[in-house]
Amino acid sequence: MIRPSADTVRILSFDTSGPCLNLCLLEGDQVRWQSTLEPGGSRQQAAAMLLPSIAGALARAGWRKRDLSCLAVGRGPGSFTGVRTGLVTARTLAQGLQLPVVGVSTFECLAWLVERPVGIILSCNPGHLFAAAFVEGKGGDLAPACEPAHLPAAELAGRLYLSPRWMADREAARSLAGAVAAGELPPLSPLPELNNLAVVGAQIARDRLSLRPAEEFHWSRLEPLYLRAPSVTIKKDVDTHKPNDAV
Repeated sequence: MIRPSADTVRILSFDTSGPCLNLCLLEGDQVRWQSTLEPGGSRQQAAAMLLPSIAGALARAGWRKRDLSCLAVGRGPGSFTGVRTGLVTARTLAQGLQLPVVGVSTFECLAWLVERPVGIILSCNPGHLFAAAFVEGKGGDLAPACEPAHLPAAELAGRLYLSPRWMADREAARSLAGAVAAGELPPLSPLPELNNLAVVGAQIARDRLSLRPAEEFHWSRLEPLYLRAPSVTIKKDVDTHKPNDAV
């Protein structure tokens, strides 16, 4: 794979980690197409919309698949099914088209929009949070200050030393307001509103592709950022042939 010029790079970016299907087509520094779809219904229905939505976006922009220089995909954290759907689709397309594919986390999209160093706190399942911290990396890229984590809210205070400033989404800030008021946590700044993860993901992918060889973004290296197990309830099998222990 040859590293394309930053001025001519054409990126297809998509993110299915949350409740919306985010799409973006980026050419150089210009957004040629973006959309945020709320599929409704099940995750399976949302997954079924991904490929038709990609085809529609390419058609509206007048692009063919072979015109693409790179793919960008949201790798989480978020819905287990959503993250998996996005990554499987990205791997398949990248392998078939022989394209580099850049996986971008939701943490990175938010940290890219603000001054670093910064810690990011995101709401999760009740009583738990997602947290990660970043510093300024080479060429303005993001460098992790720690490994992202899924942790009980009560354990957040033990990670605050990892960054001098922390920002939280609205729901996380609401759940932590009592601890902040009691002085158990320092004040948390609000995170910026992020309407389309795929747009920021494409911009991050463009910058990374200009700094590093395309070979580093081979589809086989793409990994999800689940951070937690899928929310699945498994019913126990009932053995109808088990003898009755009663005498």
